[in-house]
Amino acid sequence: MAAGTEIEYGKIYLAFSDEASSPTWSAPCGLTEVSSSTAVETSQETMPDCDDPDGALGIVITKEISRTTSFSFSGMLPKEAFKFWKGWNETGGEKTMREVYNLTLAEGGGHDEGRAILTGFEKKGTYKNMWKVSGTIVWAKPPTWTDASA
Repeated sequence: MAAGTEIEYGKIYLAFSDEASSPTWSAPCGLTEVSSSTAVETSQETMPDCDDPDGALGIVITKEISRTTSFSFSGMLPKEAFKFWKGWNETGGEKTMREVYNLTLAEGGGHDEGRAILTGFEKKGTYKNMWKVSGTIVWAKPPTWTDASA
């Protein structure tokens, strides 16, 4: 059995639009860790057995109600990224974001694009060290997937 090929950290990243009519995309520098997680809200109901409606056993039916993907990030707060994070944290609102998979089409490359909301933000300074940043971003609604160019 052969070992798999690793995906390096910089191959998957978050990029933000400058919101121009022909947007320029950039990833805030300084981030050293980004994670994404999906939470699914479900509901369950038990349907009685048609042949024995008063019986103890029924069929449990699970339905998906909603799905939310959130991104947690942390890293350094360099001067080049300070204005971006400070501005979004203070004004709030939505930004156009991409989750970029910088891989070939055959490898599953492409990007999700949609409006995102900064739902948590923290900056932390320690004497004799650089300032650090961390936070959480969520999609405002489901993003749109675009395949990488062939």
